Amino acid sequence: MPQAIHISPIDNVVVALHPIAKGTLVEVDGLSVTALEDIPQGHKMAVKPIKNGEYGGIMIHSSAVEVDGKAYLFSAPCGTGKSTHTKQWQKYFGADQAIIINDDKPVLRRLEDGWYAYGTPFSGKTDENVNKKVKLQGICMLERGENRIRQIQPAEAIPLILQQTIRPKNEKYLGKMMEIMDQLLREVPVYRMQCDISEEAVKMSYEAMKG
Repeated sequence: MPQAIHISPIDNVVVALHPIAKGTLVEVDGLSVTALEDIPQGHKMAVKPIKNGEYGGIMIHSSAVEVDGKAYLFSAPCGTGKSTHTKQWQKYFGADQAIIINDDKPVLRRLEDGWYAYGTPFSGKTDENVNKKVKLQGICMLERGENRIRQIQPAEAIPLILQQTIRPKNEKYLGKMMEIMDQLLREVPVYRMQCDISEEAVKMSYEAMKG
């Protein structure tokens, strides 16, 4: 029985037909890749490398939530609470009004009318993602602490975001990624927030970022 199925030959991902253990060699349609983590049945895994900058976008380790047709990104190191914070948005606004676009690795890409956040199959432990793009309202770098938020300049934002993205080893793609990031930080507001797990933290971040 095959381990996974390739829905389309142009896809970078396959769907697991049964649980795949970390370290398992998966072979599909002439492609082979080793699972870097346990893959539950029905979840997706990449079988081709996806390089930041390759398609004019960058992937940021973050949780992206949509409210009123706008995407709000919350990025932080693993375990800080970015998913917990966006869950609080769903609790405050309602799950039908606050939609998780992607809970771990959304892609940001610029179109003619501005920046958009895209859902991807790479959505971490929660596997929360939707196949859509939403106009990007802002990016927030999250930390634990007493509730406070401030907008930051690109010089302060660059090292924080670089820690939460994949830096290509190939110089061509690295250069392209840095060009994309430079434009992103010049055109999209970035915030730095300390917060707890509370309704007040949601209201604070929303009021500061909604414009």
